[in-house]
Amino acid sequence: MFERYTDRARRVIFFARYEASALASSSIDTEHLLLGLLREGAGIAGGVFKRTKLTYEVVRREIEARGRLQAPTSTSVDMPLSPEAKRVLQHAGEEAERMDASHIDMEHLLLGLLRESECLAADILTSKGLRLEEVREETRLQSPAKEVAPRPREAFPKLADFLRQLEDRRAAYHVSAFHQEAIRVEVALPEEKWVVTFLPDGRVAVEVFSASGAVEDEAALARLLDRLGPPKTG
Repeated sequence: MFERYTDRARRVIFFARYEASALASSSIDTEHLLLGLLREGAGIAGGVFKRTKLTYEVVRREIEARGRLQAPTSTSVDMPLSPEAKRVLQHAGEEAERMDASHIDMEHLLLGLLRESECLAADILTSKGLRLEEVREETRLQSPAKEVAPRPREAFPKLADFLRQLEDRRAAYHVSAFHQEAIRVEVALPEEKWVVTFLPDGRVAVEVFSASGAVEDEAALARLLDRLGPPKTG
């Protein structure tokens, strides 16, 4: 079942099994997976936790406060995954495929927890300020780039041209710095929010936050400009 998992992702599952036993659970649930992630605390997911000041101790206290503790169960007892935890693992696999990753790692498990929005782990994560779209974008930007030859001089002209076209259409937008010198432009439309990230190596990532949550390349910019209409005159 865990053939595609990295070693540290497998350790997360092992830690989750231990946490489920320590919290007297009859199954491995989403909150135990979250504690396992925090115990391992490495990779992109570890960076997200550090940035948001989310620690194992904080989450453990919150889980304990939400339920009555019983005597710990034996770690020798077979302990299945809960239905919610199984869905989280399925989500993690889908996130890895979505990002064309060869293995499922900790960041994909974190995204899987956030996608299972009704579970306890997701409730804790969102209460601490984590959002699926933002963590997904951060993961994508920190993943190894597939381009062999970077083109650092292409980023600024693309950004400048895109902003000029937005100005021509009198569109409302917001520009902000993002991870590792990337520039992010947010454009709001009815029922959609477009986030266009111009990366230092010349790549452009376009994400549409709608029901589909699709991630596209810079070819999607023409569709956004069409949505905004022709340039305004006068």
